[in-house]
Amino acid sequence: MNLKNHALAFVVIANSFMCSPSSETPKEKYIGNVGDIKFNPQIDSPSYKPCRNDIVPIYQNGNIYKGEKIALISEFAQSFDTTYLSSKNDGYITLRFVVNCNKEVGMIRTEAFNYDYEAQKIEEELLLKLKKALVSLKNWPKIEDGNGNAFDYYLYLTLKISNGKIETILP
Repeated sequence: MNLKNHALAFVVIANSFMCSPSSETPKEKYIGNVGDIKFNPQIDSPSYKPCRNDIVPIYQNGNIYKGEKIALISEFAQSFDTTYLSSKNDGYITLRFVVNCNKEVGMIRTEAFNYDYEAQKIEEELLLKLKKALVSLKNWPKIEDGNGNAFDYYLYLTLKISNGKIETILP
């Protein structure tokens, strides 16, 4: 047998091992998208219920609110007592949440970073006020699939805080 035939035999044998079905079962199953929010009875309101198990991410939420971003900022500002902000809160506070098929906000998760993108702790009282203001927003649309079935969706708002004041709400 020459070198060419040896190489061909090696490739055929190697492929047969690589293509054979595996007897191992996967140890972990992919469970969803990065950033999925699961209901947590310790921190989520028991009165808030998602309508479905599949929650859809919405990536362009600047104009998803009725009246668009201007209405969202105005209504949030009316609902939020800014006396709880100070310059020690300067940076970004992100509120990730779910809007269910009844247009209710819940399952709110937060992250805070200073302008150097270092994690910051949010004071409990400030956190409660932010959540209360977010839940008070009532003009989220009901989003339906092609068959008229409403579904739940993820959104986020990021507050940019400067000198103890909300400078803007992103996106």
